[in-house]
Amino acid sequence: MNIDDDLDFKNCPECGEKVRFTSKKCPHCMSWQGRKYSLSNPILAGFLPMLLFLLTVPFLFRFFTSTIDKPANRFADYRARIVVLSPEMNYAEQDGKRMISTIGRIRNDSPITWVGVAIEVQYLNRNGELIDTANDSPVGLTLEPHTETAFRIRTEADQPRSEYVSQVVILHDASDAHRY
Repeated sequence: MNIDDDLDFKNCPECGEKVRFTSKKCPHCMSWQGRKYSLSNPILAGFLPMLLFLLTVPFLFRFFTSTIDKPANRFADYRARIVVLSPEMNYAEQDGKRMISTIGRIRNDSPITWVGVAIEVQYLNRNGELIDTANDSPVGLTLEPHTETAFRIRTEADQPRSEYVSQVVILHDASDAHRY
């Protein structure tokens, strides 16, 4: 070997054998060359996943506790700010079945978005007596804050059309949409 050849080589930090400066791996011990911080370094390889885990834990904690750390808004506390507007009763016969339905709008004057709204319609005769009822939680019915939303409750009628004189629409419950 002449002196110029010696300039093209260095000693491998792992095994001490001569290795070309341009080599990425030592041909003798197969250790990576020129990178102190490579992933083949067992200390770094073990530390990096631990560091990523530790950086991820606060975000995961916040994600899973975001609905736990604040109390849910109770529908009962806001019921007076949620109003049923102009419900209309409709009676129809379809395929030999008597159907009664109520169509209307609900105005949400609260600052909360409500889902899973439980609606009851009580149908009354001319004496104000309860003759029929319908209950539903319409899928997809969402009451956004400060908006009006349409609804329809429909059921098979137990009485003839002449018995259905008036109705009362009651909103029994709903869930805070931001709680889920």
